Amino acid sequence: MTVAALMAFSGGQIFPSLRGSVATSTQTSGATFSVTLPTHQANDWILVEVSVESDDNSNVLSVNSGGFTEVGESTGGVDVNIAVYAKQAAGSSETLVLNNSIGKPISAHAYAIKDGDGVEAAFTSSDTSNPPSLTASWGQMKNLWFVGGANGAGGNFSGAPSGFSGFTENGDLGAKTSSAYKEDEVATLNPGAFSGAGGGQEAGCTVVVRPT
Repeated sequence: MTVAALMAFSGGQIFPSLRGSVATSTQTSGATFSVTLPTHQANDWILVEVSVESDDNSNVLSVNSGGFTEVGESTGGVDVNIAVYAKQAAGSSETLVLNNSIGKPISAHAYAIKDGDGVEAAFTSSDTSNPPSLTASWGQMKNLWFVGGANGAGGNFSGAPSGFSGFTENGDLGAKTSSAYKEDEVATLNPGAFSGAGGGQEAGCTVVVRPT
């Protein structure tokens, strides 16, 4: 019997976990953007964080195909936005194509998550490298948390907020995406700021995945 099966049998709860490595993708221009998704299986939650050069506009992105839900998007009139999309996979061949209404640089990080049961997120509303505090509506459980950061106009981050692992950054100078994750059995998390910010305007998000 696996550890997960033993925990379920005994009535215990386990943290959601990554099925594999983060998948990254980037594009310098174009009206549509095909997001690279990681290897996944039926019932995994697929979480996608997307940064886009926005020219101080909101609602630049929308779903073209793939059936993903937009969890939310940053606001505040800065020159880069970050948005989060999520879907519980029906099988092992999900896809996601986004509309990019102004065709500017865009990049994405995508995760496949096992043993999850829903996603919530909070977003910045000003130029900041500090992802916002988030309270999970389901309260204190073995939650898996993510932070996302967007950097525009040549800026970049060099590290994740304290306590987060798996820091990754990619993208064009106009829209770099940074992300990291951590397990924490709390209802509310205020992550702290990404390090090494500078050179461009910034946006951020905090995401929580509920355990099964």
